[in-house]
Order: sequence, then structure tokens, then C-alpha cells
Amino acid sequence: MPAKTKENYSEKSSGASIRDSFQTPRYATELLFPHISHNTKTIWEPAFGEGMISNVFKNVSYNVIESEINGNGIYFDFLKNDSCEQLNIPRDTMIITNPPFSLKKQFVHRCIEYGYPFALLIPADWSQWLIDAVDNFGCQLLVPNRRIDYITPFICDLVYKKELVSHLKEKYNIKYKRFEDIPSHIVSLYRDDVPKYGSWKEIPEHLIRKHSSSDFHSLWITRGLQLDERLSFVDLTNEMKDNIF
Repeated sequence: MPAKTKENYSEKSSGASIRDSFQTPRYATELLFPHISHNTKTIWEPAFGEGMISNVFKNVSYNVIESEINGNGIYFDFLKNDSCEQLNIPRDTMIITNPPFSLKKQFVHRCIEYGYPFALLIPADWSQWLIDAVDNFGCQLLVPNRRIDYITPFICDLVYKKELVSHLKEKYNIKYKRFEDIPSHIVSLYRDDVPKYGSWKEIPEHLIRKHSSSDFHSLWITRGLQLDERLSFVDLTNEMKDNIF
């Protein structure tokens, strides 16, 4: 393993926020496919969460190793462990994950330390640390030309509220712009007209597509992908964005 770079990590390694629980739609991961080396046989997903990224690679016959920093599933603290030997990570491995938002810089630094090729999906904030990763550590950026709409922790509530607003308008001509504008007595009358979902996995794909959005641009920060430039743009069409699961 290469000698570790010395970095001053300013982000906390615990206390992840709600913003860390965004699930990655399939199309975001598929953007990587044309650029992954044929020598890559194994994908290591070190923050696999509910397996959205892992499942994409399992479906195209990669060997996938899943671990999680918070104790769910196969526990392995990606940010603190000095060695990944306990997971038997082969040399034909690439690290691919959507790291917790609050730990994105630490994940990039650790990927560099481990020495494997990697691709991390992070917000495109164009800050100095990101520029330094490109200039000083040979990282490259793969930037989609449209925003990625993540599956947020609030998607069940969001879908229910927006679908009820649409239902009242279309069926009863009761028009409100937002759920919060609907008087409580009307909500009580019609609240059972649209389904309430207990998990995002129960929501039909077209409703997630209809009601998901993103307030920020995202990019893949990578090292070891087959990219010609330090900054590469990739098309993300609306048709591609229909492929969520």
C-alpha cells in the first residue's frame, strides 16, 4: 500500500446528518460504465447503505464487496481502519460509493491513501480542496450536464403531499399550490384518497421521478477511470433519468 498522505481532516467522523441519507438513482452510477477499466473485476462499496450502487454492479456481473461505516451490514470503518486486509480486497478492485455528505473530503483522502482506483459521487461545490485533489493527487472529475435527483429521506412524505394536491385539483377541482395551504378539514376528508408509502422502496418509480429534485449539482471525483481530461462532462438525458431502480 502506498505511503499515506498527511492531511488535516476538518470534518467529523461521526454524527452524520439527514443529508447523508440520500439514495443514489441507478442512472447516476451507470454514467461510470463507459469509463471503467476492463481490468476492474471487483467493486468495493464502503458506504453501501441500502445497496443502490451495489445492486447496479451486481446486475452486470461484477464481484461486489459491501461494507458500511455505521455498523449496518458488514461493519468496516473506512475512515479509521489502517488496513483493509480483513475484507480481502483484491488488487483488481475499484472503490465506488456515494459517501455521506458530511464526510466527503475524508472519503476522498482515504481513497487516495488506500491506493485503489475510485469514483465518489459528491456535490459539485468547486471548493479549494476539490481543486487541490485534482492538481496534487491526480484526481479527475466526471460532471453530468443535468442534476442528479437523489431519493431523499423525506420522499414518502413528499410524494403523499404532492399527490394529494394533484388529486384534489384533478378530481374535485379543489386547487391549492401546496399541501400546507390545504385546510385541515379538507385534508381529513380526502387524506385516504391517495396511498401513504412506508418506504421509498414501495413508491412506484414514476412517482419518484415525478417528485424528486435536487438543489445542487453533483459530480464524480475519480482516480483510475479511463478519462482523457481532468474535467470531463457527460450527457445525462431526461430519458436516462427515468432509470431510477
